Amino acid sequence: MFRLFGNWNTYLTKEIREGKHLDKAQKTDCAAFFDKSTFKRLSQWTILWVDETYVYWGKANQEKVDKYCFFKTSKKAIEQNFAALDVNKKKSLLAILKEYISEFLDGIDGCISTIELIAYGPVTISENTHFKIHLNVDLRVKSTSLNAEVRAEKAVFELFLDPHTFDLIQIERID
Repeated sequence: MFRLFGNWNTYLTKEIREGKHLDKAQKTDCAAFFDKSTFKRLSQWTILWVDETYVYWGKANQEKVDKYCFFKTSKKAIEQNFAALDVNKKKSLLAILKEYISEFLDGIDGCISTIELIAYGPVTISENTHFKIHLNVDLRVKSTSLNAEVRAEKAVFELFLDPHTFDLIQIERID
């Protein structure tokens, strides 16, 4: 099918999700996949198709993927290196981290905290090869006293995660 001149460098997201254009994806390693799919804005980098061999992903808007931002990475390599990033469920690392923070906040007596916004701060690999992740979190905090008041707070959390399973090793509020 003929594409208009403005769209010849793009593929329709809908078509990729139907298994078309997969041969056009650029092969890349799991480090690139992990970096872009987890530590970057997830609304831009997304998993588009998964088969037995590859995970196809790219920088997509709702309708199109630029051909220069369409990749494939070995599914086996991702599963071996980043087991907790379940590509079939498309659960992002940010969603996993949000759950850890929610559980941490639930353990604090006297307040009900709701996460309004969460964003990555610095991410490093610590001396013992764990991921050390800083998260900037906007909270809405409501006291449980009789005169309950609601206030907005900004918080910074530091999380240490196992690099292969993303299991939480330690979490601390550092602001």
